[in-house]
Amino acid sequence: MFWDLKHCDNPAVTEWTYTGTHKGTLLMPGGREIEPTGRFISVRATCTSFVKDGKICTHREYYDQLELYSQLGFGLLELERMPA
Repeated sequence: MFWDLKHCDNPAVTEWTYTGTHKGTLLMPGGREIEPTGRFISVRATCTSFVKDGKICTHREYYDQLELYSQLGFGLLELERMPA
């Protein structure tokens, strides 16, 4: 169920930055895996939550996947060429 601002008096919006070193296998959509690169990443992210009757009715997280892949050393073309 989607809630826009007219359905919610007080949406919660949070922003943060994911940081870390890519040391484990990264599972891609479709089941492909990217082996650890050892690269440091710093990716901006945000989430929105909507509360109704004291309960969270939606929670969504967003980040730029291309920003992550680029920091790991992959562009879109390299990811398309990787074996499945």
